Amino acid sequence: MQLSEYQALAQRTARDDHPARALVAVAGLAGEAGEVAELLKKHHGHGHDLDVGKLAKELGDVLWYLAELAACHGLDLDAIAEANILKLKARYPDGFSSAASVARVDVEQPPPTDEVQVLEWDKTSDGWRMIASRGGRKACVVAGIGGQRGEFWTIQIVIHLQLKDGDPWIWRSSDDYKSISIAEALLKDACMQAATPWLPAAGGAE
Repeated sequence: MQLSEYQALAQRTARDDHPARALVAVAGLAGEAGEVAELLKKHHGHGHDLDVGKLAKELGDVLWYLAELAACHGLDLDAIAEANILKLKARYPDGFSSAASVARVDVEQPPPTDEVQVLEWDKTSDGWRMIASRGGRKACVVAGIGGQRGEFWTIQIVIHLQLKDGDPWIWRSSDDYKSISIAEALLKDACMQAATPWLPAAGGAE
């Protein structure tokens, strides 16, 4: 059976007069996918025997709602399947590899930008860590809330620059805020402001 043939036959039991037909379809698709996940959770997590026949029935329900959701938007399952295979052939011409997955040659890459790009923003044991980049240069910004001096809290920022010649620079700064919650909320902006002067735009001075 072709997918488009299945889709046409499945429409016999669809409610094409329902005012929220597409919403019902997507909710049904999520619900039936959840049933599949529940079966496998009980098998792998709870030690239940896997009823392959029941799994096939649940996958059939997933397929029905997938066909219905596609039909709601005038999409043909055969065309969807073909487009997906063509995409995978372009992405993985020699079969799957991690390198091809990272490269994603089938996805249009964004044009270069002079904006500072935040590559990472992570919580650490004693503060926050940002990796920012622009113009071929990266900055690693380490920031945290310092001690309280009177009614003020201190944001402490240390920047390690990764230059093209490999020699790091270190620049230090701190700002005072009355509220620790304000200081925490402003950490990311403070890191961006601190890093930006050290990350020249394309063609800028080194």
